[in-house]
Amino acid sequence: MTWVLASCAGRGSSADLKGAFPKMVGRESVEWKRGVPDFEGISRRKMAPPFSFSNRLARWVARTCRSSIMSIELRPHADRVRTRWDEVHPFDGNSEEDARRNQLCNDRLYSTGFVIAEDADSVWLLTTVHMLENLYNAQNPLTPAIIENMFISSITCDHREIRHRSGEDPDRVTRRVFATEVSCARDLLLYWISRANLHMYCTTPHPPLFPYATKDGSHGVMAPSRYRTLVIGETSHGLREYRDVVRDNVYGYQMSFGEVNITSGKGSSGAPLMSGDVEVTGLLHGGDGFLSLFITLADIRDTLAEWGKEMYNLLSNCNALH
Repeated sequence: MTWVLASCAGRGSSADLKGAFPKMVGRESVEWKRGVPDFEGISRRKMAPPFSFSNRLARWVARTCRSSIMSIELRPHADRVRTRWDEVHPFDGNSEEDARRNQLCNDRLYSTGFVIAEDADSVWLLTTVHMLENLYNAQNPLTPAIIENMFISSITCDHREIRHRSGEDPDRVTRRVFATEVSCARDLLLYWISRANLHMYCTTPHPPLFPYATKDGSHGVMAPSRYRTLVIGETSHGLREYRDVVRDNVYGYQMSFGEVNITSGKGSSGAPLMSGDVEVTGLLHGGDGFLSLFITLADIRDTLAEWGKEMYNLLSNCNALH
């Protein structure tokens, strides 16, 4: 997984990210605002640097969040995927297109997800749905049942990935998760796994990441793709509408973005945009190789509210957690 960190400071308004990210002073220098923990003091008292990141904020966020961020793999039932694809985007009979669709229907798909909520029995992970764009449009949105019919979804956490890379697990070990909610309009997908099943897979805690609540502080970005890589950047646009990015909105997207000048690799979509206080401020939609677009916290909150989960009451009252 790749971890991407960009530091910034500003107001905590979920609907107004404009101007929230200061210009980076240098590779190892950040413009600090009040409300930022003493990272150097914390590192001396509580931990050794977990990775060789030169930026102290990077080390802190990486150490704090790595248990909550996971890789998600979707293994397809190729015939069902092809049937759905042809229904949503009718096949024109072209032989090259036929071969392309057959190939892509057999490919495994990847995204990044993070733990957004838990209770005594369950754990929920949030990610994006647009890796399935071949299978929906504005007139034909996906449902959890359709996704479950076409794919077997599973997660890999950082702890089990470490065991695999060290040779303790000869094969990469994953655990099944289930789609429970989806909003194609806002590019959000919610997965569920029982707490008992997750504990059997990995005994290390996987705590939720909470939405941004503090009024002042330092922001950052974590975006897993390649395993534990670090990039630092700055915001180029605070609140961009989807119509500003793409002219023809065939998928019916209705979300807004914060635009950040960092790169994001394939499979990193769904990664959380983090504050220096380790709170979620957005979710990675994707990028063009130069800039990345993050779904705003306002859209995330609205979608969670529409899904009507009682546990999300705590997400709208995060100040009580600090």
